[in-house]
Amino acid sequence: MSAVKKDPSFIWRIATLTGICGIFFTILFACLGLRQFVERKEYREKEERQTKRRILQPAPRGEIHDRDGRLLVGNQSRHSAVIYLEQIRKEFRSQYLEDVRDIRALREPIRKGMTHAQVKEHLGLFDRHHEDESSVTLTYNKYLKVVFENSVVARTSVSSSDLQWEARLKVVRRYLEQVNKIIGRSETISRKKFERHFNRKLLLPFTLVPKLTAEEYARLLDQLPLDSPVQIFTDSTRFYPYHSAASHTLGYVVFSEVDDEAEEIEGHNLKTFRLKGKQGKTGLELSFNDQLDGTPGGEIWRVDPMGFQFELEKKQLPTFGQSMQTSLDIDLQMLAEEQITHKKAAVVALDVKTGEVLALASKPDYNLNDLTPYISTKVYRRIESEGGWLPRATQGLYPPGSTFKILTTIAAMRQGQVHNETDFECKGVELIGINREEFRCHNPRGHLAIKIQRALALSCNTYFYHYGVRTGIDHISTEARRFGLHTSTGIELPHETRRMLIPDKEWKKVRIGEPWRPGDTANSAIGQGYILVTPLQMACFTASVARGETLTKPTILRVPDTQRSNINHGGEPIGLSKEQTQQIFQGMEKAVQFGTAQLCKIPGIRIAAKTGTAQVKDSDRNSPTFGQKLTLAWFIGFAPVEKPSIAIAICVEGTDPNDNYQGGTTAAPIARNLFWTYFAKKSQQQLTQTP
Repeated sequence: MSAVKKDPSFIWRIATLTGICGIFFTILFACLGLRQFVERKEYREKEERQTKRRILQPAPRGEIHDRDGRLLVGNQSRHSAVIYLEQIRKEFRSQYLEDVRDIRALREPIRKGMTHAQVKEHLGLFDRHHEDESSVTLTYNKYLKVVFENSVVARTSVSSSDLQWEARLKVVRRYLEQVNKIIGRSETISRKKFERHFNRKLLLPFTLVPKLTAEEYARLLDQLPLDSPVQIFTDSTRFYPYHSAASHTLGYVVFSEVDDEAEEIEGHNLKTFRLKGKQGKTGLELSFNDQLDGTPGGEIWRVDPMGFQFELEKKQLPTFGQSMQTSLDIDLQMLAEEQITHKKAAVVALDVKTGEVLALASKPDYNLNDLTPYISTKVYRRIESEGGWLPRATQGLYPPGSTFKILTTIAAMRQGQVHNETDFECKGVELIGINREEFRCHNPRGHLAIKIQRALALSCNTYFYHYGVRTGIDHISTEARRFGLHTSTGIELPHETRRMLIPDKEWKKVRIGEPWRPGDTANSAIGQGYILVTPLQMACFTASVARGETLTKPTILRVPDTQRSNINHGGEPIGLSKEQTQQIFQGMEKAVQFGTAQLCKIPGIRIAAKTGTAQVKDSDRNSPTFGQKLTLAWFIGFAPVEKPSIAIAICVEGTDPNDNYQGGTTAAPIARNLFWTYFAKKSQQQLTQTP
């Protein structure tokens, strides 16, 4: 025994084995140390990703108010009946085992080699039938498949996955039947919808009945057991107390999953479930979406291997979005819309000094409450058929007609073509160009001897044909661009059109391939021809003229009182003398006193106005009047003349060739009502503020 112990080879083998074991243990401890200390964070993150889930919850959106603080857009509660799937897991399992036993009982008597008749004795009629080249598969009781080859049973099979889904659906449908019985509905659940929710949004409640009425909500609260997995889920939806008022301006929202781009909520590395929030689609809801949206909230849950939550770890409440105050006066807005109901029209009213939009109306429009919480196909098609999606005030393009004569006058005065002593003999027709083409006045008998003030008041076409051609299209188009009529206004609303057009010689040569003719200038001088502008642009032009500047930057936001005296619109002085300005103002005022705008006259208020009637071809191929000539009734004006505070632009579209729309008879009365309401409110405010 001692000889064995002293054997050198034995000792060497022991030492070698010990060394090898030492190396392995060293490697083992090094790897353990690497995992425990060096790679600890990585494995901790993996463990968290496997065992934790995050739920993002939307924040209530901010409110929108008018200039006096009245609510235009708010939030109201919306109730739905939902079921929390983690609370019925045991029922899923029990139902599945019961279904498995039932299927086994059906399957047991079916033997290989049985004929179809024998199978029918046991199982009855089949549910589905499928054939291929060598076999026929019949499905019984939805999920038991019997395969026949050569007219006898070859094998049977059952889809375990289908049985599981059917078991889950049976459980959920039982609860839905309870809810339907309580509230008197007949809601159903499709397997596709349920599977999608189960696979993608397991931690979120599954909606059984959306959009409960107040009565249904009360019944469920009263009759549902306290421990029921069916609960009332409350979220918010947008509410519009004035229904369709300012619908194009305010805009609407659509459902959108909650986003957390700024990663303000913990757990951005975890698998995340997102409840449906709201995102601005049009109008102010879109332009100021980030401000109105607020900060979402979130929850972090521990989940079991099946993905069901069992422990809440963290919770962060959502924060309310910022509210905003618009410049709109809801009284003027509703009046403007009332005046153009059942018409295709746009009305814009601006504060002359600040550019604040007091009213921005377009018809046809839509009831904003019909678009929340979602837009049905029926509602969408109805609005589309009525032409209600188009915000005509900012996207409608029209020739301005005789309202453009104000700009032609400014251009002619700046070029020395027109002054107070300029006499013109209106004979009812003006011969233009080398070919002496006839351009007629709207008064076929002519206005006889006429000066600028009377020409503006009576809207004498031949006067502006004559002096427009003498001024030249280059100067007219340059003047129009000085007033910003060639580009969008920059108002804080989405999708304002940029397709407005102030033509010149180069444009016609490139676009149409023809030289500019004197007749083109004559048409442009009275706001016809190729010119296209929006009602908002014409309102800005009117405010600019009233203020004696070339630009007005409109805003849909309320300007604070402390900033009202420091508004810079970015324009420049028009460049007319005081006398020239007075000539234009007096001509516009005389249009109200005895000219084309008499129907907007209000005793005691000095109003300066210009009407216009333009002609356009109907370009809507779906319209019964496609290709026919329609009329546009225009009005622009401001008041009071001595200290302008409000500017208005109105455009009413004819929808039938027989519509006898004119600026003086169609648009001017609308303006009168707006002026009246504006100054009545102003007087009332002054009375209430007087100590």
